[in-house]
Amino acid sequence: MAVKVAVDPAFVPKKKMQNTFDFKKARVVVPTTKASPYVLFYVWDVQRNDLIRKRKIIPVAYKALASKLAHAKELVKNINMLLKSGYHIDRTQVKIPVPEERKERFLTIKESIPRYINYCSNIARNGDKELYGKTNDLKKFRNWLAKNRYHFEFISEITTGSVQSYFDYLVEVKGIGPQTYNNTLGRLKNYYSVAKKRKWVEGENPFDYVDRQRTSYGEKNTAYTQEQLNEIIPYVKETDHYLFNFIGFIYYGLMRPSEIRRMRVRNIDFEKRLIRIEASQSKVKKLDILPIADPLWELIQGMNLQNSPSDYFIFTSSEKPGTKEMGHNWSTDYYKKIKTHFGLDSNYSIYGFKHTSVCRWYEVEKDIVRIQRMCRHSTIEMTARYLKSLGLLTDQYKIDTMPNLF
Repeated sequence: MAVKVAVDPAFVPKKKMQNTFDFKKARVVVPTTKASPYVLFYVWDVQRNDLIRKRKIIPVAYKALASKLAHAKELVKNINMLLKSGYHIDRTQVKIPVPEERKERFLTIKESIPRYINYCSNIARNGDKELYGKTNDLKKFRNWLAKNRYHFEFISEITTGSVQSYFDYLVEVKGIGPQTYNNTLGRLKNYYSVAKKRKWVEGENPFDYVDRQRTSYGEKNTAYTQEQLNEIIPYVKETDHYLFNFIGFIYYGLMRPSEIRRMRVRNIDFEKRLIRIEASQSKVKKLDILPIADPLWELIQGMNLQNSPSDYFIFTSSEKPGTKEMGHNWSTDYYKKIKTHFGLDSNYSIYGFKHTSVCRWYEVEKDIVRIQRMCRHSTIEMTARYLKSLGLLTDQYKIDTMPNLF
């Protein structure tokens, strides 16, 4: 549904015989501080015989910057349309009632995108990075449709043929890789799925007919061998003990670097020896509680976290608990020095220590259920796929016990 501008009772449209009233176009203002963006415009005030400044605040329901900006741009368009049609302020005129909200109907593509981004932000709780990716992919898709003269107004008009042509274009012209291809497909498919769920459109999802591309799943973040660990870990512990602690959380907690960056002191239960990963910190957007292994507990005690404020981030760029979250690329950039020292190729990463832990643990325990719980996979099938990608589960096919035919 398109963004509607509530009509000020003092606003009235111009008479046919009147001259156009002066105004200054609406525009989006993004403050340099952390304040929310807003829409600024100037409208003619008859009683004051001058332009007056007006400002439209973005509703608090829009929390992510991407959704705020999308809503603001739609506001700008609607306000400018009103100003050009002659709207002005005249307190002597009869008040114009605010039109009733129109009934729900199928949405246009343009109307649906801000509402979709708002849904992803406030209901699905996507992070800023994912919101940016979805906004960007939808913008590129719309631009391509317009450039190739697909005059689609409503979501339901998107065809399987146009969708397939777009993904052919991404591969043949833009030359994108399989992972980017699959990410784009997933986001656009999700857009249409949400549109169906919210009753903005009916019918089959045209993105369902596009096949995913094969990717080199499991080739990146390669697990380290025991010989590599014997060289790397002592070196890291001696040259960069803070990085060593970060790796310890990955290895013993089977955690993602992004989750560790978002952890605060309050996430550690020092009495019960548990780590609480909140939904806002987790990739899968759900609460998880993990036990703390003995080596990780010793590491935590050595960091003296018990004496830090509970709302402090555990890891920061200043290498001590603090109020500012560690930068997104901190661990990757610091680990590059280690990779360079040992001559490791691009398939090795700091996240590879999680894979290493899983491999070593499975080789000892052969307990896929415990690994599923610690990795926080939703299904055993997901864990099996994960283990298989690491070169494990080969022992599940035991053929030496097959009965003889003769």
